[in-house]
Amino acid sequence: MSLKYVLLVTLTQGEMTGYDIASRFDRRLSFVWHATHQQVYRELRKLEEAGLVLHRLEGQAEKPDRKLYRLTAEGESVLHAWLVADNASTPAKVKEPLLVKCFAGDYMPPQDLLAQVREAREGYRRRLAVLKDIEKGARADVPRPTAGQTMAFLALRRGIRSAESWIEWADEAEQALLPFIDDG
Repeated sequence: MSLKYVLLVTLTQGEMTGYDIASRFDRRLSFVWHATHQQVYRELRKLEEAGLVLHRLEGQAEKPDRKLYRLTAEGESVLHAWLVADNASTPAKVKEPLLVKCFAGDYMPPQDLLAQVREAREGYRRRLAVLKDIEKGARADVPRPTAGQTMAFLALRRGIRSAESWIEWADEAEQALLPFIDDG
């Protein structure tokens, strides 16, 4: 999967500026995909060159014009083909630098590894807090959700469970590392 499809899915919700889209990666999409603002803008240019999205300019008082992006018919067609393809049955590829460091535990001072485990746990606690805030508003906003809204909520729940799992693992890792740290 690539950023291309995440952007196409995002634009199914209507016209948005590149900034609006990038801001969603900072908050609402952070648990499913990471992308910098630069990556979002670069990919939007590629999508426009490929005819999958178009933009229109919207004037603003005393500010530069905003580019509002939307899907084209071709973009919708490409997105639909991807959505119905059976590519969800393959587990996502994992890239976890901290877990690689765990495999090298005999080559790293335990206190340094513990510090990184604790740092990761704090990062996941922050992520969990953001996701829980999103969750509070997600159900309240829609009294009778559609199938799509229900599935988006379930994706959010998966993100919450993932963060909770990481926190639980970090607690376990901390307890396992403590006996190897010299208090002396």
